[in-house]
Amino acid sequence: MKAWVRWRTAILGVALIAATNAVALIGVAYNRSGEPESVLVLSKREIAKVGNWGFRSEDSSLEFGLRWRVSGGDALGYAYGSDSSEEDGPSWIDRAKLASLGFTIPDSEDDGKRRRSMERQQSRDALVVLELDGPAYQKEVERARRRAEEARERAAAMPDDRDLKQRAEATKRHLVRMESEATRLYIIDAGPDLATLRAKYPDRMRHAIVHAEIRPLFYERKGKQRLSVSVRLTTANIMVPLEYRDALERSRGPGEDVKIAIGKRLEPWIIAIQPRSESVPGTVKE
Repeated sequence: MKAWVRWRTAILGVALIAATNAVALIGVAYNRSGEPESVLVLSKREIAKVGNWGFRSEDSSLEFGLRWRVSGGDALGYAYGSDSSEEDGPSWIDRAKLASLGFTIPDSEDDGKRRRSMERQQSRDALVVLELDGPAYQKEVERARRRAEEARERAAAMPDDRDLKQRAEATKRHLVRMESEATRLYIIDAGPDLATLRAKYPDRMRHAIVHAEIRPLFYERKGKQRLSVSVRLTTANIMVPLEYRDALERSRGPGEDVKIAIGKRLEPWIIAIQPRSESVPGTVKE
């Protein structure tokens, strides 16, 4: 009897695994059926390795994640105003936008009550727009260029001031990084409806729409509480198929441009590895 119970448990376990895998494969097939919802060509600036690269590890699978920022925010997924042109945060983050995503923004003028009310609200699923090498990235580069120039001028006016000199050097390094190393992939909008977002952003080789979790926050700036959000992509990691691993392994990481497609379920997958180029979205040759 005990042997039969063990066999039955084993059979049920195998059946459960098989059923789970079948459901997953059906989902993958559906996501990749038909024309992709969008296609992006990413450089090493937009991708980061996840876990171990190489076949010597116990887990030989390869996976990479998307490197992105929030327009007007930072690389950690927080969006907030960072200069006088965006004192109240990026233009796409406002009460109406958060209300459309199902959040309640309290009207209380008590900053403490508003902050506590916001902190009690859970993250919600939403769709976000990823823009590749577009106005959002160019704006950040221009901001870095302006700050570097301002710091250089201040240091030149007071050449004996060590702090100003170090500030000028730091802002110059930041500008170089923004121009040649930092990701060009930015979240620029969010909403609950795919059709509405796609109508607003029709370029499918510059704008991808993917699933995310968004949570509203307040942050303090110049003594005032300001509206903010945190964002987490829920489908940011991409498995590398076996046929593309050698190309990525040659440089112990992504050494080529990676062409990804976003499918019907708004989930990404790799469709090509191609020689690195400086071509802009929409002009990539097959």
